[in-house]
Amino acid sequence: PRAYWSLEDGTQSVTASVVPTTGVGTLFFVPPTTGTTPGRITWGAAKDLPGSLQSPTLTGGGSLVGVAPGLPDTGWTIAWAERMSTASGSYTQFDSANGLIILGFILDPGTPNVLDVYLTSTTFSGLIMTHTFTDEAAVDGVWHTYLLRVQQSTSAPTETEFFLDVDGEFSDVYSQVQVCNKLGRFQFSSPASSTTDTAIGHIAVWDVYIISADIYDAAQGFPG
Repeated sequence: PRAYWSLEDGTQSVTASVVPTTGVGTLFFVPPTTGTTPGRITWGAAKDLPGSLQSPTLTGGGSLVGVAPGLPDTGWTIAWAERMSTASGSYTQFDSANGLIILGFILDPGTPNVLDVYLTSTTFSGLIMTHTFTDEAAVDGVWHTYLLRVQQSTSAPTETEFFLDVDGEFSDVYSQVQVCNKLGRFQFSSPASSTTDTAIGHIAVWDVYIISADIYDAAQGFPG
């Protein structure tokens, strides 16, 4: 990977930034800019991801914001593990370096077992991909692995393709007439109004396509 953050810091960690285990780039904890709830990150709070040591949780508007320099304009892949709930309101955002591509991930408030992916510039609008879990209990407070691949189409140079994998399996694909651009920033957030936490772990970025089943198996601790 061009950069990989395991986020397995212990409970006594107080750092506001995290350097990657591999590669270059930095993750920063960013407190909320609105509201009165003090957003926070709690290191080592989540201990229920089978293939991992402890992971941090975000609450009350806190965000983890990262950059991974050196990725090409023609395509990039990012994978991560996340545990969210229907009450957390957590969302994930990916911005291209020129700000033309902004992707937002959030649980559908009307159908809590559906993950919605938006292509947006301001608010969550422009639904492009979805993933439906087997039932609400399959996503509510349960760890899942996600992989997003954004690449320039090989058949249409002015077209960008978006691929989504969930738990090691292909989920959805979307293409749009838009020039691809490198990943500029990614953000994992817990809104100030959230009543439950969001856990994040094992964020990694590549400039090639990765077999997501390998990532899922690792997150599960290779059972058996």
